[in-house]
Amino acid sequence: MNQNISYPGGVQFTHGYIALGDQLNVVIYHVSGSTITGSTKLNAARLIQFCVRRYDVTNPDLGNFNIGLFKYPSGQFVKYIARYLSEPVAAVVSP
Repeated sequence: MNQNISYPGGVQFTHGYIALGDQLNVVIYHVSGSTITGSTKLNAARLIQFCVRRYDVTNPDLGNFNIGLFKYPSGQFVKYIARYLSEPVAAVVSP
């Protein structure tokens, strides 16, 4: 890949590519083969184990103690799903 991942986060196959999280830069890289084809920057403190579902991404933010919902792949903030949590570290969304 042509990008250094400072602190790897979640990994998910979605939209025909691998979504690879960078925890400290709060970016989800879109990876096809060994090439980064795009990225989604979230306005959050941390990006650990996110969950992409259709055109939304759910992100537990350990740095701000909340779970945020963002548009995917634009990264636009939508709303908080939960706030004031002790250690939000992973998200799973069921149909």
